[in-house]
Amino acid sequence: MKKLLGMAAAAAAGYVAGVLFAPKSGEETRKDLKAKKDELVDKAAVKKEQAKEVYEESSETVKKGAADISDEASDFSKKASTSASRIGKEAKSIGTQAKRSLGRAADTATKTGKDVGESVNKLR
Repeated sequence: MKKLLGMAAAAAAGYVAGVLFAPKSGEETRKDLKAKKDELVDKAAVKKEQAKEVYEESSETVKKGAADISDEASDFSKKASTSASRIGKEAKSIGTQAKRSLGRAADTATKTGKDVGESVNKLR
């Protein structure tokens, strides 16, 4: 942008110098300068309108992208919550099964201990 402004200033300075040293009358020079000014004002208005359109398009694109990202994040959050709930239920079920299995194993160990104790007592 800085380079573009420098080039525009240099071109304007060159044009003004050319007009001032041209073999034209003052009235002709003023008409030429006014015409050139009007031309540049028109070009600036067109560029301003183009810049406005680009800004509006970009703004809409960014808003749409942000909305899409928000929707995806919300979907991910829901899926993560569902998965966490399922994992919690599965862990609880496994814990209950492990508790039952350990209870049966403890009962079996107790019974086996009693049986071994009785067998030892019979051997005495």
